[in-house]
Amino acid sequence: MTYGGQIAYTPWHSGSAMAAIEWEGGAVYYAFSYVGKRYSASANIATNLVPSWNTHDLSLSKVWTLPVGQLTTTI
Repeated sequence: MTYGGQIAYTPWHSGSAMAAIEWEGGAVYYAFSYVGKRYSASANIATNLVPSWNTHDLSLSKVWTLPVGQLTTTI
């Protein structure tokens, strides 16, 4: 490893956030994840650079009341 350099596969910045809005019998969920640039080897050179990436996820949920209980559907 290069002294003072970034550790292989460990990004300097990363994080995630989640939010939900719920109402009677339903909900909307949102999730975000981010991983910053990192290196694939101990030498912090452009050849070893792995690009940053992020994801956005959205889902919907609904609770149905049935005569025998409840059913939850999520997409």
